[in-house]
Amino acid sequence: LKVEVSFAGGDGSFGEDRLRSPWFEPILSDMMINYGSMPKADYPQYDPELGSPDFEYVIITPDDPIFISYAEELALFRNMQGIRTGIFTTTEVGGNTTSAIESFVNDAYANWAIPPVAFLLLGDYGDAGNTIISPIWNSYCASDNIYADVSGNDLPDVIFARMTAQNETHLEIMISKVINYETDPPTDPDFFNHPITALGWQTERWFQICSETVGGYFKEVHGKSPVRINEIYSGTPGSSWSSNQNTSMVVDYFGPDGLGYIPATPAELGGWSGGNAQDVINALNDGAFLLQHRDHGSTTGWGEPDFQSSDISSLTNTDLSFIFSINCLTGKYNMSGECFAEKFHRYTYGGENAGAFGLIAASEVSYSFVNDTYVWGLFDNMWPDFMPDYDTEPAPRGLLPAFGNASGKYFLEQSNWPYNPSNKVHTHHLFHHHGCAFSTLYSEVPMNLTVLHDNVLLAGITGFNITADDGALIALSVDGDIIGTGMGTGSQITIPIEAQQPPTFVDVVVTKTNYYRYHAQVEVIPPAGPYIIQNDVTINDAAGNNNGQMDYGEAILLSLEVKNVGVEDGENVEVSVTTDDAYITMTNSQASYGTVAAGETKTIVDGFALDVANDIPDLHTAHFNVSATSGTDVWESSFTLKGHSVALTYVQVIVDDASGNGNGKLDPGETANLNIYVGNTGSADAYEVMGDLTCPDPTLTINTASQNYGEIAAAAEVMQSFSVTPDLVTPPGTVMEFTIDIEAQTGFTAQGLFSLSVGQKPILIIDLDISPHNSGPHMFAAIEELGIGVDYTTSWPDNAELYNTIFVCLGIYSYNHTLSPSEGTELAAFLNAGGNLYMEGGDTWFYDDPTAVHPMFNISGVADGSDDVDVLSGQAGTFTEGMSFNYAGDNNYMDHINATAPAFIIFENNSPAFFSGVAHDAGTYKTIGCAFEFGGLANGAGISTRVQLMDEYLTFFGIKKVTDRPAMPEGDEQVCQNSGDITYTTTAVAGADMYFWSIEPDYAGSVTGAGTEVTIAWSDMHLGAAYVRVCGMNSIGVGPTSDSLIVMIMESPTAVMSGTEFVCEGGQANLSVNLTGVAPWQLVINSEPYTANSSPFTFSVSPTANTVYSVSSVSDAGGCMNVGEGSTEVTLLDLPGQAATPEGPNSVNTGDTPTTVYTTSGAGDAIDYTWEI
Repeated sequence: LKVEVSFAGGDGSFGEDRLRSPWFEPILSDMMINYGSMPKADYPQYDPELGSPDFEYVIITPDDPIFISYAEELALFRNMQGIRTGIFTTTEVGGNTTSAIESFVNDAYANWAIPPVAFLLLGDYGDAGNTIISPIWNSYCASDNIYADVSGNDLPDVIFARMTAQNETHLEIMISKVINYETDPPTDPDFFNHPITALGWQTERWFQICSETVGGYFKEVHGKSPVRINEIYSGTPGSSWSSNQNTSMVVDYFGPDGLGYIPATPAELGGWSGGNAQDVINALNDGAFLLQHRDHGSTTGWGEPDFQSSDISSLTNTDLSFIFSINCLTGKYNMSGECFAEKFHRYTYGGENAGAFGLIAASEVSYSFVNDTYVWGLFDNMWPDFMPDYDTEPAPRGLLPAFGNASGKYFLEQSNWPYNPSNKVHTHHLFHHHGCAFSTLYSEVPMNLTVLHDNVLLAGITGFNITADDGALIALSVDGDIIGTGMGTGSQITIPIEAQQPPTFVDVVVTKTNYYRYHAQVEVIPPAGPYIIQNDVTINDAAGNNNGQMDYGEAILLSLEVKNVGVEDGENVEVSVTTDDAYITMTNSQASYGTVAAGETKTIVDGFALDVANDIPDLHTAHFNVSATSGTDVWESSFTLKGHSVALTYVQVIVDDASGNGNGKLDPGETANLNIYVGNTGSADAYEVMGDLTCPDPTLTINTASQNYGEIAAAAEVMQSFSVTPDLVTPPGTVMEFTIDIEAQTGFTAQGLFSLSVGQKPILIIDLDISPHNSGPHMFAAIEELGIGVDYTTSWPDNAELYNTIFVCLGIYSYNHTLSPSEGTELAAFLNAGGNLYMEGGDTWFYDDPTAVHPMFNISGVADGSDDVDVLSGQAGTFTEGMSFNYAGDNNYMDHINATAPAFIIFENNSPAFFSGVAHDAGTYKTIGCAFEFGGLANGAGISTRVQLMDEYLTFFGIKKVTDRPAMPEGDEQVCQNSGDITYTTTAVAGADMYFWSIEPDYAGSVTGAGTEVTIAWSDMHLGAAYVRVCGMNSIGVGPTSDSLIVMIMESPTAVMSGTEFVCEGGQANLSVNLTGVAPWQLVINSEPYTANSSPFTFSVSPTANTVYSVSSVSDAGGCMNVGEGSTEVTLLDLPGQAATPEGPNSVNTGDTPTTVYTTSGAGDAIDYTWEI
C-alpha cells in the first residue's frame, strides 16, 4: 500500500513555530513518518523586549535559600552552556500544589514567546517543607508526566526531570554529580567498553529480549563487550525467546533475520543463570557508562539478579554510571522512606560521589511488553542507529536520557509490538528521569574539541569569530547571561553578540557529545586607535584539483580578508601569516595592505601561498597565526584550515570460484578470483592506486599478481580481481597467508593481511569423554579402515573451520563432559558455515542445559532415562535399515530423545522402547545426534558392524572416498618432441570431483586441466617412453590410479645446410643436407619437395641468379616434423670474354733458348687462364 500526502494552501507552517526547539526537534523527527515535509526550523531567538521569561529550561525549587542557591549553581552551569535557564520557587509558581504547578507549566507553554522545553523539580515528593508535590495518575501512581502533558493526550509535550533532594547534603551530591560528570568525565576505555545488561529470565515475558537487544546492539554495532548478569525467574531458556503471542515480531526485527542483535534462540546465547548482587557490584565497581536492567522490582531493589538497596552500600565506583531500572516500583519516590532509585542517586563512597549520576525508573507497578517497547524507543532516540529502519532526522543529537525517556513513550504509543496496548498509558505516566533534564551521557572516551578564537574582544564589537568542531554548541555569556550562541561547522563562523564594554570577561563554552567541555574567558578591552584582525580566508587550489579545499600535496594560494574593528584608520598595514604546523610550508607569508580604514574589510587576492605536505593526516586542523602591524602597533589573530588526505585501507576479500565448483571457497586445483576490496576512508580522492598480492606458500600460483585500482574517491571502495590457483596436490585444510600491498600516487600506502583455507580436511574427532575414551578410538579406527583422512584430539580445537565434518564424543554419566555455552556457540558457527556434525552423549539432550548448537539437531529431549539401553535397531527407510547392535558400552542415565521434523529417527532401543539416534538434513548442514556411545556397539553379523555404520554416517554427510580407478588414458601413443597440445581422455568414476593426471618422468610434458579430458604439451627434455596415468579425487582424498598409457616420444628430425658455392652462369652446383632421424626423409627446400634416403643428402641446382637454399620443412619416417637449420648460398659467376692474342717470339731456336715467355692482355671477367700449345 503506497500512501501519498499532498499539502495545498496554508502558509507553509505546521502548528506554532514558536514551539520548535532544537532540543525537542529530534523527538519530532523520531515520531513523524514524514518529518521531511516539515519546513526547516527557524528557531525563535530570545528577545527581552517581548516581555515574557522565555527560559528553555525551568528549575522549580522550594522557596528555601539553600535550595535556591543550588538551583542557581545548576542554572549558571546550563546558561554558560547556551541553555537559557531560569529559576522559579514554589511561591512564584503559585504554591506547592498540583493545580498551581500544572497551571504554571501550561501557561508558560501556551504564552511564553519561547516556551520551556524542559523542567526540573528540585525536591522530593511532598506538599510541605522543602518538597514539590506530584499529581497521582488515575489513583495509581505518582506522575510528573501529568505536568509534562500539556495537550491532554498522556504524552509529554515538555521534558520533566526530578532530583529528590531533601536537604543540603542531597543537593550537594546531586548537583555536583551533574557538573563534575560533564566537566571531568571518566576516561578509562574499559569504562566505556563494558556496558552492563542485567535481567531475569521469564518465559512468559520479554525481559530477556529487552536487555539482550541493548547489549547486542552495543556489541554488534559499536564493538563493545557488554557484561551480562542474568538469573532465571521462571521457565527454561531453550528454543524460544518467549511464549508471548507477539514475540515473533520483535525476534524477526532484532534477531538474525533482522538487525542481528540476538540469535534465533536463547539457547545459542547461553549464560542465563547465576547472576547475583556481587556480580552487579563488581561490574559497577569495574566501571560501566550505563546499566540496563529488566525484570521484576520492588521499592528496595531488583528481583533477578537479586540486587537491593542495601547492596548499593558496597559500591566504590567514583566513575558514575547511568542506570536504566526498567521494572516495578524501584522509582517510587512518593513513598515515606527511601526508594531504590533515591538511594542510588544520593549515594557517595568515602566522601566522593559514587553509584549513579542519574536513573530512569518507574514510580509504581509497571507492565511488561509495553515497558520493553518503550525501552527500545528510548535507546533509538539516543542512538538513532539502534533501530535504523526508523529513520530519524536531524542526525546530531545528544545522549540525553531525559529526552530519551519522552521519546520512548512516543515510540511506544505508535507501536503494534505489545499485545496489551491498553497498558501503554501506564508506561507513559510511570517512568521518570532522576537527574538533570539536560544531563548527557559519555559513551566513548572523551575527545578534545578544536576551538579557535581571539583572546580579547574589542568593546563595541557585535560579532565574535570562532572556529569549533562541526555540530558543537557554542555559547557566549557574561556572568551567566547568554549574549550569543551558534553551532560549530569546523570552519570559522561569526556569532552576533550584544556589544560589550570593559571591564568584562566573556565566557566561551563549547560542548559536544563525547567531547570534553571547553571553557575559556575572553577579556573585553576598550577601543583605541585601529585594531586589525583576520576576518575571512579563501582557498585557491587551481594548481591542484581546484575543489576549494586544502588537499594533500597541493600548492595553495590564500586570499586573506582583514577587518579594522578599531576606531581609527590603520596605515601602512603589513600582514604576516605564520604556522608551526609540520605539514604546512609557507611559501609567501607577507602581504602589504596599505591603509585599512576603521570598520573596513580588505582582501589581498592570492596574497599568501603555502605548500601542503603529501603526508598530511586526513582532517588534520592546521592553525595559522595572523600578525598585522602598523608602525609599532601589532594585532594578533588566527584562523584554521582543515587538511584533506587519503586513508587507504584493505576492506575485505570474497572468493569467486564460479568457474570452479562454486562453493565460495578456495579448493586444491581450482582457479578462482580473489575479489579484493580496497577503500579510501579519507576525505580526498586517491589516484593511481595499485594493489600487489603476495603469498609465500609454494603450492599457490598467483596468476594475477598486480591490479590497477585507478582512482578511489573519498569514502569509496573499489574492487579488483586477482586470479590464483592452488596446486592440485595442496593438502586440504592448508591455510595460506596473503598480503595485499596498496600504494597510491604521492606515496600513500596501506597493507592488508588475510588468510584463506584451501579445501577442508575430511574429519576431526573431538573426544571429550573424561575417561576412558570409549568411542573416539573406535571411530578413528573405523574411519581409517575406510581409507579416509581423520584427525583426533582430546581437547577443544582452535581450528574447527579447517574440517568438513566433526565428531564430538561427550561420554556417559559420570564420566561425561557437559558442553559449555562457548563450545556450543562454536559448533553452531561451524554448522552455519556449512559443516557436518555428529555428537553423542548420555546427558546432553535432556539433562544438560542446551547450548547454541543443540536446537540445530532438531532433537527434543524426552526423558533423562536410566541404564536401559540394550539392543539398538536401525530404522526402515533410513541409512540404518537392517542394522541391529547389542549395546555393551557405558549405560547410565541415557537420555531418551525424539526427532523434530524434518529430522528423522535412525536408532530405537528394543526394551524399553525409546528413540536414541536422530539424523537431520538442514539443507546447508547435516547433523547426527545419539544418546549412546559408538564404541559401545558390539560388532554383529552382516552389515551390523561399526565400520559399516560409520560408512553410512559418512555417506549421509557426503563423505565418500573415490574407490574406482579410471580407465587407462586414451590418446596419441607416439608423439614427437614439441608437438603442441595433444588431447587425452579417460572415463568418469563415481564420487570424483576432479582428476589428477601424472606423467612419468614428470619433465616429459605438462598437463592442462583436471577433468576427464586434458591436454598434454610434450617437451623436448625427454625421448623414449613416457607413462600417463590418472586417478579420481575429491575433498576426502585421492582414489586408485589407472593403468599407464605408454607414450613414445620421438626425436624430431634435423636438416642442416651450410657453406657457400660458386657456379658459372649456366653451370650446375651440387649441394648437401646433413640429416638426423628415421630414413627416408621428406624435405621442402626453397618450395621444392625432395626425398632423401640417406644422409648426407646431395642434390643439384642450376640457379639463374645468386640464391640462398634452406630447408623449410623436414619430416622423417617416424612421422615427426621440424624446420631445417642453416642455409647454403650459391653465387652465380659471369662467363669470361675472348682472350687477346698471345704476344711473344714467333720463332725460336730451341737449342739456344729452351724457355720462352708469352703474354696476353687478358679477357673480360676472367679470373684464371688456361694456355694450350
